[in-house]
Amino acid sequence: MKKCPLRILRSAWNHALLAALIFMLFVLPGCAPKMKIPGVLYVLSQSNIYAVGQDASQMLLSDVAAAALSPDGHYLVYAQKDRTILLELSTGDEKPVLSEGGRTVGWNSDGSRFFVVTGCETNRLYAGKLDGTIAKIYQGTKGVLAPAEDGSSPGELTCGELSGCLFLDKDSLVFSAFEGSMSGRTDPGEISANKAHLVRLDTTPPQFQTIQFPRQVRWKFVDISADRDLVLVSVEKNPENASSFEQIAYLSPRFQEWRQLSFENEIPLSISRWETESWGIAGGLALLFMPQTQRLFGLVNEWTDKGAREYFVLFDPDTGEMERGPDKGPGWIINRPLFDPEERFVAVFFDEGTQEHITIFDLQTNARSKIWKIKAPQGMNLDASRDRLLAWYQ
Repeated sequence: MKKCPLRILRSAWNHALLAALIFMLFVLPGCAPKMKIPGVLYVLSQSNIYAVGQDASQMLLSDVAAAALSPDGHYLVYAQKDRTILLELSTGDEKPVLSEGGRTVGWNSDGSRFFVVTGCETNRLYAGKLDGTIAKIYQGTKGVLAPAEDGSSPGELTCGELSGCLFLDKDSLVFSAFEGSMSGRTDPGEISANKAHLVRLDTTPPQFQTIQFPRQVRWKFVDISADRDLVLVSVEKNPENASSFEQIAYLSPRFQEWRQLSFENEIPLSISRWETESWGIAGGLALLFMPQTQRLFGLVNEWTDKGAREYFVLFDPDTGEMERGPDKGPGWIINRPLFDPEERFVAVFFDEGTQEHITIFDLQTNARSKIWKIKAPQGMNLDASRDRLLAWYQ
C-alpha cells in the first residue's frame, strides 16, 4: 500500500500541522463525517498544492504551474514560471531539470521516466529520468499572438497543438502534434494536430515513427490499462466542417508500430465530447481505466424529453456490460477523476465559476459528499485550466 509522501513539507512546524490534520480527520472521536473517506487527496489549485482530507486541508507548495506525482509516490515533478523541478519526497532533495516552466507533465508506469510540455512561448516536449537528465524530444510550432475577438491586438497567445502524450511502456511515448494544416482544411488559423509520433526513448538518438492523420481526422491517446495491454484512443472525424466533429473511442491492443494500431474495437457509449469541456477545462475524453479492476469509468450524455443529462458509468471492456453510476451534477469537471485504493470512491474536481470543489462519490451507493472548496480571489476569476487532482493516498 502506498504511503502518503509527507516529507514534501520542509519544516517541523509543517510536519506538525499535517500530523494534526490527519489526526483530526481519522482519529478524533465525534469528528467522523457521515460518509467516511479513506486517505488524503493531493490537488493543484490556483498555483498551490494542497493535501486535502475530509474536513481540512494543508498547503504544501506554492507558485506551481503544473505537477505530477510518480506512480509510487516517491517523486514529484513540478513546474514554476521559469523552471521545472524534480523533487524526491522522502528526502526533500530537488533537482532543477529545466530552466523554463511547463504546462503539462506526466510519468510512465514504473516512475522511471517523465515528460514535460513547455508553455506556448517555446512549445517543446522533453523526456527526463530520475537522475535529473532531460532531453528535448520535439519542437512544436511556437506561440503567436492571435487577434482578440473584437479584432484588437494583442490577443491570446496560441501555438500549434502538442498533446495526447502517453507512455505505452516505460520507454515508449506517443503524442500528437501540429505540423501544418489538417488535410482538406484551408483555414489558416487551424493549428490542431495532424500527425502522431511514436518514440523509443531507450535508443540514442530516440527512434521516431511518424504517421499522417487521415483526411480531416484527429487522434488523441487517452489512457492505457495496467494489465490488459489496451490503449484507449479517441478519434475525431470531421467530414464536412469544423463545427460538426464526430467523436468515437476505440480500445486498441498495445502497439510498437503504427501498423499494429487498431480502430476495430469501438466503445458503444455516447461519451461526453471535448467541445463541452465536461471532462476537463484543459480538454480530454471523458473516459479512463480504473487502476485496479481495469474497467472503464466515464461520463456519458443522453438526450431526454427534459433535455441533456450527464451521468457516470462503469464499463467492462471484456463483457461489454455497463453499470450506471451517479449523475454528474452541476459544474464543469476540471480534470480526470481519481479513485481510492479499493475503488469504492471516486474523487471529482469541479469548477463552478466562482469556486472549485472536490466531490467524493460512493460507487456502491451513489451517495456524494463535498469535502473541499476554494473560492476565487475577490475581483478575480479562477484559472482552472492548470488545476488538477494529483494523487490519492491511503
